Amino acid sequence: MLIKRRSVLKGIAGAGAMPMFLNALSAEAAGSNSILVVIGLNGGNDGLNTVVPLKQYGRYATLRTPVGGGGTLAYSQAQLAATAFDPSPATAANRATQFAFAPMMTPMRQLYASGKLAVIAGIGLPPAELAPLSHFNGWSDWSTGQINVSAGALPPGWLGAMLASTGSGALGPTASLSGGQLVTTSASSQGLVIGNLADFGLSTPYYIPQFNLGDAFQKVLGVPPATAAASRALSVTNATLSAASAMQSFAQLASDYPQNYSSLGQQLMAIAQMIAGGAGVRGYVAVDYGYDTHSNQNGSQPGLLQNFATSLAQFYTYLRAKGLSKNVLIATISDFGRTPAANLSLGTDHGAASVAFVLGDQVKGGVYGTYPSLTKFDPNGNLAVNVDFRNMLSDIIQAMGGNAKTILGTTYPRLGFI
Repeated sequence: MLIKRRSVLKGIAGAGAMPMFLNALSAEAAGSNSILVVIGLNGGNDGLNTVVPLKQYGRYATLRTPVGGGGTLAYSQAQLAATAFDPSPATAANRATQFAFAPMMTPMRQLYASGKLAVIAGIGLPPAELAPLSHFNGWSDWSTGQINVSAGALPPGWLGAMLASTGSGALGPTASLSGGQLVTTSASSQGLVIGNLADFGLSTPYYIPQFNLGDAFQKVLGVPPATAAASRALSVTNATLSAASAMQSFAQLASDYPQNYSSLGQQLMAIAQMIAGGAGVRGYVAVDYGYDTHSNQNGSQPGLLQNFATSLAQFYTYLRAKGLSKNVLIATISDFGRTPAANLSLGTDHGAASVAFVLGDQVKGGVYGTYPSLTKFDPNGNLAVNVDFRNMLSDIIQAMGGNAKTILGTTYPRLGFI
């Protein structure tokens, strides 16, 4: 007889195993009660077509139109008019002359106008990174806050290291929803990994009465362990059952969350459910895939950016409407940027500088860093990195109550977005 996870967990809940920690968010150990949500744009997002430098539009249009390529990656100035913005969030789009979000990112333009979205321009891996165009190196660097790490000796993730000693409850201090576990890893834990909260909306087969299933678990857990190994196994089982029971309760929350069936939308909805339930998790990671746009970038990146902007706006707006956004900070990471010039396949290859975003009630909206020149490139012919990615992480770690020097190994000047 096969008992599905759904059946088992509902039986657990019916047996009265619901933990009492649901509304306890214990963050005093870090000196803050902030929650950080990291969104990974996996594959290396093309920052040049995410935030277009309007002051360099002529050069942008030339670079994005390969000779003999039969098309262009450049957005027209008319397309960019509605999403134009200046360093001051108060400047209306029809008066802005500095930058523009990709045309399908109108929700981001609205968030920017609220003064709670920071755009970090020219951000990326430093020149000291020996293999800056490697997906492994790019993702590992952003996840650990270190450079030149090897596959056999990866340090802890900066998020896991920052939150490792914080009180949390049965779910632990960090959770990843779709990959990205490296950033949540600490010296003692890999962090909670969650597939889909919807899987925990549970039911019991008619042939297994719920109370019998619950009684069975109570009997198993009530047996005194005979050995040290059995005692450890019992401890792990109890923790797992408590976590699973909590997952079931979160799955019932946020029923009024906007419909969004994309992978990122579902991940952010699950995070909203856990925040609303007081899960005790302080660091979340959601990952969106598909940003490695070597060919036909027009067929993939616009849809990815539209979904990213919509999902992010839905998430933040929902939390704010529920009075839950005050202590929530949201930041993006990505492997690296793309080449400034489009290739003959109307794609872009691995590059250097890109853009990142930080959103939250405590954020001072605006543009930070210096947008790279489209005429003077780095030694590899890529957009020059003007902001070391660790500088952004340093500001976030400090805002979360962590010790940036201990985690990143050095001190960085504040960028000022928090």
